[in-house]
Amino acid sequence: MLLELFGWTELIITFSFEEQVRIRSALADHGIPYKLKTVNRASPSPFAPSRRAYTGSLGEKQSLSYEYLFYVKEQDLDAARGALHTGR
Repeated sequence: MLLELFGWTELIITFSFEEQVRIRSALADHGIPYKLKTVNRASPSPFAPSRRAYTGSLGEKQSLSYEYLFYVKEQDLDAARGALHTGR
């Protein structure tokens, strides 16, 4: 991803909205800058139509529809991991 080229590194990925809120709060409480990428797993991409075009939402777990990817600066990675550990 382009963020890695600018010194950002992946911290954690979650599919849980509640976990995403907890992670954002922990990083903000510790003053750690972050970037959050949200991916709608059910939406179409430029290269492929949506899964919903073929199957609808039959059998899909709605709690897995969104993927949340957190990025922090490389130099903040250890502090960010610590913030997540203490915030549990």
